Amino acid sequence: MKRLSEAGANVIFTTRDQGKGELALDEVNRYLSGKDTVGKASYVSLDLCDLDNVKSFRSRLDGKIGDAKIDVLMNK
Repeated sequence: MKRLSEAGANVIFTTRDQGKGELALDEVNRYLSGKDTVGKASYVSLDLCDLDNVKSFRSRLDGKIGDAKIDVLMNK
C-alpha cells in the first residue's frame, strides 16, 4: 500500500476492525508525509461474516471513490 500510494495510486483497503484500519492508514500517511506524491490511501470497513455489512459495502465504497473506477484488485 505504501509504495503504491507513493507512486501516485489511490489505494483503498478493507478491514474488519475500524481501529486496525485507522492504525494502518496512519502508518501509510506517516510514510507518505514529506514525500512529493499525488497518491493517497483510505480504507472501508468490510466484515465478510456480516451480510448487512457486505450488502452496504458498495455504497460505502462509492462514498470513497465517487465516479472513479477500480483499476486493480489485490488480495493479500
